[in-house]
Amino acid sequence: MHMRTALWIGLLLLLPGLAAAQVRERNQVRERNQVRGRIMGTVTEGCTAEGVPRANVVVAETGTGTTTEADGTFELADLVPGTYAVRATVIGYEARTKTVRARAGAATTVNFRLPPERVRLQEVVVTGAGRTETRAEASVAVPTIERRPTSQKSPTCRASRICCRGVWRGSRSAPPPATSGRRFNSTSAAA
Repeated sequence: MHMRTALWIGLLLLLPGLAAAQVRERNQVRERNQVRGRIMGTVTEGCTAEGVPRANVVVAETGTGTTTEADGTFELADLVPGTYAVRATVIGYEARTKTVRARAGAATTVNFRLPPERVRLQEVVVTGAGRTETRAEASVAVPTIERRPTSQKSPTCRASRICCRGVWRGSRSAPPPATSGRRFNSTSAAA
């Protein structure tokens, strides 16, 4: 019985020390959260200003980052106060970097507007050869390609979220218009 009493007295003396340790740890976490900062904002598309989902937003100095939500919003938390280079990237758009100051216990807002990435492709040559037959004689469907002028502007393709240029169909002897990004050469067969 004497042993049991000693055990209970030891436990009662130990409990206040454990409780004090938990309170101390809780206070340290609270202090750390108060001295840390957050960077939040939105990544939008340059042509339509719509939010860009799944864009990468990275703090260059720490290598930490996040991806944007479906509406283009993001939040980088638990940052030591200071100045950071924050970079937003996503395939199909030009990357942008901004300098941002994270403040202790506060949220700093930074927004990115990413213009579509312009890609210049090499010339594509399409040539065709075949025998002369009528559409009725053909064993497969024969599509018709007609010569139509294309837009001189770069229309925005909402479905793919990229800006694209028109396609010009012509011959090697006639140069394409200055705004055309692609050129197709072909020979036509009598139908």
